Amino acid sequence: MKLTNLLIVFLVFSMTSIAQTSQISARRNSTGNFFLRTTNVNVTRDHNGMNLDNVKGSPYYNENFLLGSVYVKDKAVKEKFEIRYNSYYDEMEIKKNNAIETLIKDEDYTCSIMGVTYIYHNYQLKKNKGYKSGYLKVLHKGQNTALLMQESTKYKEALQAKTSMTSSFPARFVQKVKYFYLNTNDSSAKPLHKKSILEAFSADNKDEIKSYIKSEKIDLENTDDLIKLFKFNESLANNLN
Repeated sequence: MKLTNLLIVFLVFSMTSIAQTSQISARRNSTGNFFLRTTNVNVTRDHNGMNLDNVKGSPYYNENFLLGSVYVKDKAVKEKFEIRYNSYYDEMEIKKNNAIETLIKDEDYTCSIMGVTYIYHNYQLKKNKGYKSGYLKVLHKGQNTALLMQESTKYKEALQAKTSMTSSFPARFVQKVKYFYLNTNDSSAKPLHKKSILEAFSADNKDEIKSYIKSEKIDLENTDDLIKLFKFNESLANNLN
C-alpha cells in the first residue's frame, strides 16, 4: 500500500514538473522568440492546401512588406522588421531572409507598419453574438476613446450560372472594413455604426456631437470623416479640462 502511495506521489510530482516546464517555455517563447510558424515566401497555397493562384483578388489589402516594429507589452523590440497584414487569416507576417514568420496572436504583442498601429484585441460581435479577438487598426487614439478599424477578407467560392439569365463568378476574395471604438475602461472594443455612434462618446457631449455631425455632414461610413469626428470629440474633452 505504501509503495502504491509513493508511486502516485511520484507521478503527480512528475506531471506537475512537466506542466511547469511547459509554462516556462511558453513564457520564454512569448518574450523571446515571438514567431509562431514559418512558411516559404513564394507559397501559393493557404493553410488548408487550397491553391490561391486561381482565386481572383488578394488576401492582403497591401501585398508589400513594409518597414515596421514589434512591441512586447508596449516596449519596442530593437530589431526592425518587414511586415504585412494578412487579412484573410488575420495574421501578421514578418519577412526574414527567405521565409515568412507569423507573429504570435496575443494582446501583449502590437505591430506598427509604416507608423500605422495594429493591436490584437478582444472585440464584441454585432447583435450580441459574443466576442472574438483579432487585429484592429488604430485610426485615432484619444485620452479616453480610440477609433479602430477591422480589415477582413473572406473567400467566396466560384459560382456557375444556372441559366442564361444569370452570371458566373470566379472564386474570389472579398474585402470589407468594420469600425469599432474602445473606451479606456472597456475590456472589449464595441462595433461602431450609425445607430450606436453616440454611445462611443460621453453623455455630456452628445448634443455637440449631433450638431457637429449635421453641420459638417459627417459620413459615418467614411474613414476620414470618422477620424474627424473623434478628433472633435477629443477637443471637447480637452476644453473641459
